[in-house]
Amino acid sequence: MLSRNANYDMDTALNEINEKKLLLDVKVETQLILQLLVSKGIATREEVSSMREKVKNSPNYKPLYEYFEMAEQKAEYYKNNPEQHLKDVLAAKMNGTIK
Repeated sequence: MLSRNANYDMDTALNEINEKKLLLDVKVETQLILQLLVSKGIATREEVSSMREKVKNSPNYKPLYEYFEMAEQKAEYYKNNPEQHLKDVLAAKMNGTIK
């Protein structure tokens, strides 16, 4: 899901992760609005918050949020541990996981 450059540059990886998370948030908000429009004409703030969490935790979106969270943690780890990042990239290149 991330570009090839994101495997080498943690700033690029973090930027790509944040952009993809933003797009996912837009999709969730759109789904939320559609669900509210279908079920009601008017909703309270509590209903909006509840529906937002329902959509985020739905099978369509929850795995994506989990992926982004793990990817972000990994990128932060590698950003703080560049030597380990280089070791892991080299190992991945050697075993053919990345080109």
